Amino acid sequence: MFTSMPAATRARVHVRVTGGTASQTFAPDDWSAEQVNGWVGLQKKHGIGFVFVVNGNDTPESQHEFLQRWVTAGARLSFLEMMNEYYLGKFRDPKKVGDPDFPEVTRVVTLQDYTDSILPTYMAALSGFGLPMFVIGAPKGPESDGWNTAIRDFLVKTRAAQPQLGLGVTVHLYDRGAPFDYGQLDALRGLMPSGTPIAVTECGLLDDSVKTPEESAARHLAHDTQVLAHLVPGDYLLDQVLYSHTPLVTTLAPGGLTPKGAAVVGLFESVTP
Repeated sequence: MFTSMPAATRARVHVRVTGGTASQTFAPDDWSAEQVNGWVGLQKKHGIGFVFVVNGNDTPESQHEFLQRWVTAGARLSFLEMMNEYYLGKFRDPKKVGDPDFPEVTRVVTLQDYTDSILPTYMAALSGFGLPMFVIGAPKGPESDGWNTAIRDFLVKTRAAQPQLGLGVTVHLYDRGAPFDYGQLDALRGLMPSGTPIAVTECGLLDDSVKTPEESAARHLAHDTQVLAHLVPGDYLLDQVLYSHTPLVTTLAPGGLTPKGAAVVGLFESVTP
């Protein structure tokens, strides 16, 4: 995929290490030196960027040591994503703690836990790397009630006290088969402090009615194109999923680019200056 891209496009491509739910279940010991060096080698060869997703189920000190491993290996990181989807109800359900179907839920995490305890603690541990820190914003829905307002308040307070942190906000946007409110990106931008960058770190399709790779490609392209129209310079758009054995949603499969992958890569190439 990368070898066929113009260098200017590759320079704007980012990969999350590690992304999604896996980011909250993979411990530093799960990453061998060979694996880290392999990813860093891929970055150096193709000039792509990395986003490091902080694991809130690991200690701040351990995450600092793990991030240092990447930096020492030569990784170039664009920003830190401060955990993954804590706004979801599963993180506030005591019954999910210890449930093997939800390994990412190791304790109850409330909104107040995230803004008042988790973020300040991990930010203090990781601020020495000088990397921008993007905190979790919630997509429009019942789980976002009060969440984004509290995140706005946290950003206002923290930016005033520590302007060097380069704070941003993340959001995950999935087409689930119903009419999608793309204006929520404008609303999120208007709610946050002026100049706050938005990173759409997951953008994809979750619709069981889609049965063919061709339909998936068309839907992904339409969704990404609409999202892109609401972003501004300094924002990020990361398509989901990079690699798996499910060709309906993945960009890369064992045989190379999927139809969905070709559509998304074509879009990214088309917007390269």
